[in-house]
Amino acid sequence: MIRRDLRFFSIVLTSIFWLCNLSFANTSHEEWYLKGKEAIRAKNWSLYQSAAQQLSNSNLKPYLEFNYLHARVNDLPETEIIQFLTNHRGADFYGMLSNRFFSEQLKKRNYKVILDNKPLLNTLSLRCIGYDAAIEAYNEFDSANFKKEWLSVTGIPGTCQKAETKLLASNQLTVHELTQKIMERLEKNYITQAERLINHLPQKNQGYYRYFVKLLRNPSSVMGEKTFYSDSSALYTQVIHAWSKNNSVAAQQGLDFLHARNLLEPKDYRYLRDRLATFQAGRTDVDNRLALFKAIPANEGSDAVWEWGFRIAMQEGDYALATTFLDRLSDSAKADEVWRFWRGYLYEIVGDTARANAEYRAIKDRFSFYGFLASDRLNEPYTALNTLVKERMSRPSTDNLPSDFYLALSLHNVDEEFFGRLRWLAALKNTNANTKHAASLLAEKAGYYNLSLMAGTQAKATGGLSLRYPSPYQITIESNLNRDPILTTPLVLGLIRQESLFHIKAKSPANAYGLMQLLMPTAQTVSRELKESKRESLYNPTANIRYGVAYLKKVESDVGACVPYLLASYNAGPHKVKVWKKHEIDDIVLWIESIPYYETRNYVKSVLGNTMIYHALLGKPARISDYLTCP
Repeated sequence: MIRRDLRFFSIVLTSIFWLCNLSFANTSHEEWYLKGKEAIRAKNWSLYQSAAQQLSNSNLKPYLEFNYLHARVNDLPETEIIQFLTNHRGADFYGMLSNRFFSEQLKKRNYKVILDNKPLLNTLSLRCIGYDAAIEAYNEFDSANFKKEWLSVTGIPGTCQKAETKLLASNQLTVHELTQKIMERLEKNYITQAERLINHLPQKNQGYYRYFVKLLRNPSSVMGEKTFYSDSSALYTQVIHAWSKNNSVAAQQGLDFLHARNLLEPKDYRYLRDRLATFQAGRTDVDNRLALFKAIPANEGSDAVWEWGFRIAMQEGDYALATTFLDRLSDSAKADEVWRFWRGYLYEIVGDTARANAEYRAIKDRFSFYGFLASDRLNEPYTALNTLVKERMSRPSTDNLPSDFYLALSLHNVDEEFFGRLRWLAALKNTNANTKHAASLLAEKAGYYNLSLMAGTQAKATGGLSLRYPSPYQITIESNLNRDPILTTPLVLGLIRQESLFHIKAKSPANAYGLMQLLMPTAQTVSRELKESKRESLYNPTANIRYGVAYLKKVESDVGACVPYLLASYNAGPHKVKVWKKHEIDDIVLWIESIPYYETRNYVKSVLGNTMIYHALLGKPARISDYLTCP
């Protein structure tokens, strides 16, 4: 009986062991990576070791080890981390781990560890940790090498402050070297870093630089100054430049004030004059904007000046002056499709149909806002686009691509998108067009449309337009549009492409998230208005599209049922569009071209251009003019 029970127990144990092994065998490297990451978060080191062991033959293993070492940088033997860094110099994660590790060693006063591993200190920031360690451990400072590096850069990393203080105290810098560095920093607006140097100048030299520090911190105070320096055009230019960022109208007074006292060199005055003129061009509180541009001599203005002069002349109906401003553009600017279209438009106004059509025909086959608009003016089909849509695409094998492409996708699969993107870009850098095309197909199949788009755009394969303009989530978009009279699926797809390149986990520097790049407060408000009990993640494509489309409808009720107004609002905010509408420009194309913000102006044109391409790809023909009808 006992023997039979033992035998049964043995069979059970064997079965459990076999099932566990089967489970392990069926667990992919990516699944083990995720288990390892979760183990690191839970501080379950035995589970981490199991996961790392399962990845022993995977190129994902170094990334998991990086996460482990980064999390335990203060717990593990220094030799373990140093060995890893030595083995992975040049890896995507090297900078993150080396900065963290050596900074912690400095805090713990493990100076010997730092100094024994100088070859690993491969950036100025890291080398400054090495300088600090030598100062603290042996009161030694390699001033010659640090001085050489210090002179080669304008600003310094935060880790270099102690080394800089030591260099300044050593009296090895000449007054000329100090003043040159102060000037560099002031001209870059590194005011605090410049001040540190001013204190080490001879007393008689300090007043001059403190004077400009005060002006840079409060540019408008220049108007109350009694003392001026006639050989300081570069710094006075920086003062007006800083002022113009906050108030271009007031800065204009400052410019006139300095110019009247001959404190600016001609080239600096022209630069500031042009900058302020273009800044004021889009404002509604500036009287006689056109006079600013008419006063600029024909042989002095930049292309940006004449472009804005043209826009304002067109707004005021002065077509002769608008033509004059176009004539003043450089040859390269004249060849740009924007200004070829508008020259054609001016010819059309004066009845010169032949010359107008010649300008339109020169750009009508371009897949852009003005290219499509030129076809509309000619009343011709989008022949080039329709031809491209009909091209058949080859589908090369994706089995033997360079390993970095597969690694990049694996990294995306395990939520290491930052490293995955770096690997993808590195892989694209060293391959031919055919390989890029195959990589685009591989990423598309995996659902990473942003990576597919990147590769497809570089490959430019015949028939590959759908890779460069992917169209997922159509059902989700259409269900949320709910037959909206002016919002369409091609328009939303065009907007998503411009916002995120279809990267579902995109995050901007302004903290906008997901496909339609929504800000958290905006999404929260929309979710509440949709009567949701809880806002969903903005990395959820369905939720992101739901909130994005709802926000577009909300904006429509705010600025009007006009697609260009909606797109400009989506990019710059409805409050800005309400201000820009005060110019009362009847021609909506001219209104778009007159948007004061360069980014928003190009955004509106790009989304509308994308929209036409999506109409063609989805087999829903439309004209760009259909989107330019505003009540």
